[in-house]
Amino acid sequence: MRFAVGTIGLLASLIIPAGCATRTAQQPQFPAPPIPLAPENAPAPRGKLAAPPADALDLTKPGTVVRRTAIAQILDTRKMIDTSEKADKTPITTRRIRTMLPDHPAPPQAQIEVSAVVTKQGSVTAEPMTVPNQLWPGITATGWNPPDPSLAVSSTHVVVTVNQSIAFYNRAGVRSFITDLGSPGNPGFFEPLGSQNFVFDPKCFFDHLAQRFVVVAFETYGTTESWVTIAVSDDADPNGTWYKYRTQGVITSGTQTYWWDYPGFGYDAQGYYVTGNLFGLSASGFGGAAYRIFDKTPMLTGQPVVFSTLRDTGAASVQIAEHLGTTTTPNPAVYFTSFASSTAIRLQAIASPLTAPALQTVNVTIPAFAGAPAAATPDLSNTVSVIDARVMNAAWRNNRLVLAHSVGVAGRSFARWYELNTASWPLSGTPTLVQSGDVDPGGAMHSFFPAITVNASGQIGMVMGVSGPGTNPAVAIAARAPTDPTGRMSLPLIVQAGASASGGRWGDYYHIQVDPADNTTFWGIGEYKTSSGAWSTNVSSFTLANIPNVQAASDDMGIFQSASPRNIDVLANDSARNASALTISAFTPTSVRGGTITRVIGAGPGGRDLLRYAPPANYTGLDSFTYTARDSANTTATAIVTGEVFDPADFLGPSNTGGLQPALDVKYYIENNPQGLGAYDQLTPYLVTTVPNINFPSTTGNFSSSGRADNVAAVYEGYFLAQASDLYTFYLESDDGSRMFIGSNVFIENDGLHGMIERANRIGLQPGYHKFRVEFFENGGGAGLIFRYQRTGVAKQVIPASLLSRVIACNDIDFNNNGVFPEDQDVIDFFSVLAGASCPACDDIDFNNDGVFPSDHDVETYFRVLAGGTCAP
Repeated sequence: MRFAVGTIGLLASLIIPAGCATRTAQQPQFPAPPIPLAPENAPAPRGKLAAPPADALDLTKPGTVVRRTAIAQILDTRKMIDTSEKADKTPITTRRIRTMLPDHPAPPQAQIEVSAVVTKQGSVTAEPMTVPNQLWPGITATGWNPPDPSLAVSSTHVVVTVNQSIAFYNRAGVRSFITDLGSPGNPGFFEPLGSQNFVFDPKCFFDHLAQRFVVVAFETYGTTESWVTIAVSDDADPNGTWYKYRTQGVITSGTQTYWWDYPGFGYDAQGYYVTGNLFGLSASGFGGAAYRIFDKTPMLTGQPVVFSTLRDTGAASVQIAEHLGTTTTPNPAVYFTSFASSTAIRLQAIASPLTAPALQTVNVTIPAFAGAPAAATPDLSNTVSVIDARVMNAAWRNNRLVLAHSVGVAGRSFARWYELNTASWPLSGTPTLVQSGDVDPGGAMHSFFPAITVNASGQIGMVMGVSGPGTNPAVAIAARAPTDPTGRMSLPLIVQAGASASGGRWGDYYHIQVDPADNTTFWGIGEYKTSSGAWSTNVSSFTLANIPNVQAASDDMGIFQSASPRNIDVLANDSARNASALTISAFTPTSVRGGTITRVIGAGPGGRDLLRYAPPANYTGLDSFTYTARDSANTTATAIVTGEVFDPADFLGPSNTGGLQPALDVKYYIENNPQGLGAYDQLTPYLVTTVPNINFPSTTGNFSSSGRADNVAAVYEGYFLAQASDLYTFYLESDDGSRMFIGSNVFIENDGLHGMIERANRIGLQPGYHKFRVEFFENGGGAGLIFRYQRTGVAKQVIPASLLSRVIACNDIDFNNNGVFPEDQDVIDFFSVLAGASCPACDDIDFNNDGVFPSDHDVETYFRVLAGGTCAP
């Protein structure tokens, strides 16, 4: 039996005059307007309404606060049809959802530079320090992508939400209920309120103060409907009665209307709080961030609730802290976080959310960060999109606010975390940064989509994704104790390995909560992919283990050429729980591959010893050695130091070039909806020309000199000048796909449909010219291709035209110009002129036009062309 669709009464509209809500003047527009992140894959949109709703919230005037009242629908999940069997047995068909959204082209974005040089913050322990307890699968693929997983934990139950489903479990992972959030349910969780088949970006938490589960989700239909829908359970057991409210989401500013995307969701003793990015509903545009405040007291008994809405046009992707205080130690204000710049957190507060909601803003200086690159996976064509550098979530306890996001460090994505001291701000004092750290999983691994919280003991817990060239995207956990060295987090421990490397759209967030049963255990949820490539979610609980007194972290000493020894500061990432200085008590004098290690006394920071590593001769590959660190109490720990050695004798020699001249040859090809790179040598180009180098940032206009914006391919051929025997790193960034060859071998693979994604590879080159080829294709949208390099003493940069060349064309094979070729007389005349004889009608003896003659290269090239080959070797 289906429930009738309910109605929502929206009463007592009140516009608060300007001045009641304020924000810091001239706040920088940072981050730049984000892209909409509603899920992919949905059915066709509903029909459009004739006009915007009459009760849309007008926030045109700066400082305006609009108050409304919503009436609850009281529904019992025990009377709803559980769709467990459907969830377990129905084949999943991925469905497009973008057609359900209003037109929303991404606004111009001043992206945080991915390649900016930043310093890695903090450190990680040598070994994982987390102890998993519960480990079980959450909701699996629903047909909507990405999953946006969130969880809420009481002392007896766990609630999980994803796009677009909700499920209830006991703490051992036994599911008691699952249904859709919208109309595909029978009915869906929010369907009796009028919700249709687009209830997206759900989040949930357990309000430990009121002992209630709370769920929020957004809805958008056509170009005139937007809703913020929220539900509160009647007790700590989600099976049973819920009080559900559907509140108007359409925001107006002048003639423009907006819808909500990418929620922030938090609570304290007074209210429930929701934020969202505002995107154009009636027309494209970005409207800043919206803030909605619910008086939670009447919601606990299903009474009509007064909610207030305000807007900050200078903010974006704002996250609300889950305030984990007690009734005796309440938070001074409701705290909101986002970024003001690449060196500052924007911290906002509302001190009187129910009576006089007004935003107060302060910027807290942090270590500089760069935009996070896509995270690598074993499948080079599938990287994990980490969105951007927005704050992922925040939590507050005892005047300490923790938050986390993804940053880029040395070409990898790292989960970065911060701890702020909010003191009594905004009532008094000024917030300050206590510490920050980057979670480096080690090796070539990436970490991303962090969620963070803090327990009653001051321990900080995190759940995040990790991946790398040898590791499928996986779910990992980490934690730290308040007594740990500043900026240190435990090495991430993978609790759910991924079974496939499929990347692309990921997240859009993970979630973590503190167990209210003991105020110590952490519960987290994250995403991974099954062997079929479909997403699934993992729920884990964990605690922090007893940490050793001395922590010696494994070191990566980098890359060496076999004749180049180097000093290594092996103690740099090590620490002692008693905060004493560490010393090197022992080390292996000979590495695994025969290198030598010696002590350099007092040459390190603070006068500590270093170890000097001299690589083995005539060897290319990995090498390692061990050392032992000791604290003042004679407690020791041993760690391994690894590096990669290259023997210059193994470096690739130069190509046999013949005559060269500046620029690269390029051939352009017409494509028809290409999905990847093609077999271009079997096609006929429509344009053959040259370019000085490859430096074409993404554009929606014509790509380079091709004369085409879409459905085009290009093949570049030429030579790179290696000025010295060295290790060279080449970087190929493109939108869409690209590939680099050195000689005839594929060196960088960056194929597929994607935005501007960079791939790299390293090779040792001997001095001279090295033949290469770059292939590129563009389907539609933006098109770009940039070719960079880096070597010892040369920072990463676009390869300059001075290092690029192309082959000079050979003379005509009809050497004596008698119109007959090939013939014996051409060969006879060629050797006659080569020997010094004259030939009035013959060509110049510099056959390959390299300016050197007579030369062996002229003879070699002549016979190669005579045999049907090309001028270039």
